[in-house]
Amino acid sequence: MLPTTLADPDPMMIFEHVSLYAIEGEFSADAGAVGIDRAVVRRTGTDVTLIAYGGTLGKALDAAEQLATAKVSAEVIDL
Repeated sequence: MLPTTLADPDPMMIFEHVSLYAIEGEFSADAGAVGIDRAVVRRTGTDVTLIAYGGTLGKALDAAEQLATAKVSAEVIDL
């Protein structure tokens, strides 16, 4: 989000969820500016849709995995 914010000429604020600070991982090689004008489907599914943003995205993806064990196909949308 930071590259996107810095590239925008309008004033912007970024709110970081405190639960994200404990998450470790690697950035992808193509990490950079992202579109903030639309949501992204992070997981496709046909039975139920989970909508998340920020710190809740990981929880929604975990919930979709748990639902898959019960034969429920969950789509996850990242706002």
